[in-house]
Amino acid sequence: MQFALSRDTDQIYNITISGNEIWGSPAGIITAYYGKNGVVHDIAITGNYFHDNSNYAVSITGRPYKVKITANQTCRSQGFNVTRRPGNLASGNVPTS
Repeated sequence: MQFALSRDTDQIYNITISGNEIWGSPAGIITAYYGKNGVVHDIAITGNYFHDNSNYAVSITGRPYKVKITANQTCRSQGFNVTRRPGNLASGNVPTS
């Protein structure tokens, strides 16, 4: 899944992603910027199961704020990443085998 932004004024916000199984892709949930640097904010990614992804389970980069990545499980995927900014949190995520 990709949050894709192409202009500085683009925003993706007020989204909850919960209770999904995300597997077998180059990356689980990521941000992608096409030309400019919009903003991702007020996002909750919680209670999902990520496995067999060849890169991060979740990687939210750029200028995000109020992004919470909590209570997810991962197996054979890299970890959880969110740019360090106010209100961002990646906590309580559990690797499984």
